[in-house]
Amino acid sequence: MSHALRGQPLVSVAPLLALAALAACDEGPQVVCAAPSSPAAIVVQPRDSIADTLLVTSAVGMIRDGTYIDSLRPFLGQGSPPPYLVAGGQRAGTYTITVSVPGFATWQRAGVVVAHNFCGLSTSLITARMLAAS
Repeated sequence: MSHALRGQPLVSVAPLLALAALAACDEGPQVVCAAPSSPAAIVVQPRDSIADTLLVTSAVGMIRDGTYIDSLRPFLGQGSPPPYLVAGGQRAGTYTITVSVPGFATWQRAGVVVAHNFCGLSTSLITARMLAAS
């Protein structure tokens, strides 16, 4: 029996829906990446813990993962002065971060994990709250 709507035959979509459902089972979860991959594994923003001002221009530091060591350097792609220090390139690892600023106590955080995922590197954005040296 043929059904028509404005002269067009009516086609059953049930088989197409069943096929789409089966195909979706093999694809796994759908992932949408929100932004392009970061320029570095570790991104640090040193700030005065009291005044909350940026201390990037006078900060130095490094990251370490076992025998791998990299210097923190200003990220120049974000204007002037640069608001972040970056290191690690596209390298996954478990890092210890050390930041020094004149007039402040040295700041350190261990166990910062950076891993690769479907969208690229899962960059760790860290705020280093610097305390005045005593």
